[in-house]
Amino acid sequence: MSLDQELRRLFDDERLELPVRPDAEHAVLRGAKRRRTRRRALAAGGAAVAVVAALAGGIVLTDLGRTASAPPATDRSDPVPTPAPGRIDTVPHDVIGPHGLGRLSLGMTEADAVATGLIKANSKEKSEDGCRGYNYADETVRHGYYSLLFSDKHGLVRLEARRGTKTPEGIRIGSSVRDVERVYTASKMWHGAVGERITDVPGNPDANYWLIVRDDVLTEVRLELKEQDCYR
Repeated sequence: MSLDQELRRLFDDERLELPVRPDAEHAVLRGAKRRRTRRRALAAGGAAVAVVAALAGGIVLTDLGRTASAPPATDRSDPVPTPAPGRIDTVPHDVIGPHGLGRLSLGMTEADAVATGLIKANSKEKSEDGCRGYNYADETVRHGYYSLLFSDKHGLVRLEARRGTKTPEGIRIGSSVRDVERVYTASKMWHGAVGERITDVPGNPDANYWLIVRDDVLTEVRLELKEQDCYR
């Protein structure tokens, strides 16, 4: 018997036949319907999960964006202002004129000048004309030689430049007569002594510079009131 005939004989055997249930067709249809229902339920559930996940992700991203762009406000009090420093004296201490030297000004009272702590009384308290004489606090005092003179009527009438000070025009102890005459063109001999000159003070019509020259070099600069009663 050939192989083809043998296979046909086996497939035609009644023992291979399976009985078919009468409602087999309906059972198949019901099974297919159940499978479609499950697929639709699974699809709907997956969509819902996806929506929830998207919403959650959006909230997280929104919070992250808010955190990055605008940090939550903290309770910060206004900055405490720094206390203003004490008053700083802006008057130059190395310039004599047009009204004084540092905190010492022509016309100020003796009490106000003493209160600065910059001056001390001379061992000879009064001049021949009754004015009170003082020297600078760190100055070596010579009896009867005054760096400052005070009048009862006019207050501080004269103060002397210290070494290293200069006038606003740049004249100082050590300047040459030529420089003095170039700057103060109206200077003239006065006070009755050789080498003593007087000139108006630029910027103060009530004051003079009293300039003392020795060997063509300026040795003393004094700022004085034109109207005073301490000397002639």
